[in-house]
Amino acid sequence: MRGGEDTLGQSQRDHAFRRKICAPAESLCPGGRAPDAGKEYLTALVPDEAEYRYYALSFGKRPSEELYQIRWDPHCMNNLAKSPEFAAVKKRLRAQMEAELTAQGDPRTLGKGNIFDEYLYAGPTFNYGADE
Repeated sequence: MRGGEDTLGQSQRDHAFRRKICAPAESLCPGGRAPDAGKEYLTALVPDEAEYRYYALSFGKRPSEELYQIRWDPHCMNNLAKSPEFAAVKKRLRAQMEAELTAQGDPRTLGKGNIFDEYLYAGPTFNYGADE
């Protein structure tokens, strides 16, 4: 299932938005758009603007679960994870993921996920509050 007419309408709006922020801008960058033109546009949006959802998709926190029908939504703009129509698909994919991670010995599936917080840091240390 495609997700209904609202999803189709949203998909068309998403593609129009992508064309808008990715359009060539000869005056900013010869031969193409300015490298950060999309980022500049997105970071200037405020929460009450209609296109703010694109800021949230680009820079906001990700939902705990994401599910996309990439055949119909190749840019993964419409998360179907909360849709009851896809509950069985989500359940099957979760079981497959957990089985594969367990077979690989992934610590997160074995109740030892905190190991990632216990590794020694090998890079340079920074003291942001110190006076120099």
